Amino acid sequence: MHGYTVDQLIGRNLSIFHNEDQMKRVEKLNKQLVQTGSFVAEEVWHTRKDKTSFPALMSAVVIKDEDDKPIFLSATAIDITDLHQVKEEIIKTKDYSDNIIESSLDAIVITDSKFYFAYQFTFTFL
Repeated sequence: MHGYTVDQLIGRNLSIFHNEDQMKRVEKLNKQLVQTGSFVAEEVWHTRKDKTSFPALMSAVVIKDEDDKPIFLSATAIDITDLHQVKEEIIKTKDYSDNIIESSLDAIVITDSKFYFAYQFTFTFL
């Protein structure tokens, strides 16, 4: 996902996956991780080896020994670039359809499945 081999990561800090701006968010989440022991489903931007950035959905938990001392960190990161692209397309489509509705010379009424008004727009000439 980041473009590194395992050998390139051994002994490196997790900051290798983030640029300076992204580290502000990462440090905030790390603080939360230390205080609460976990974070779940947080969007965190990452940087690849080639310096391109991408959004990831992350969760992390501190694993403790029998004396309640932290011994490991377990984290997952899922690249959600495709999700972001779909979201942008939905927003564009919604903006486009809203413009069509608002430009219409006819009354347009949209109801939910129980026939309650969900949206109504009526254009009138002055």
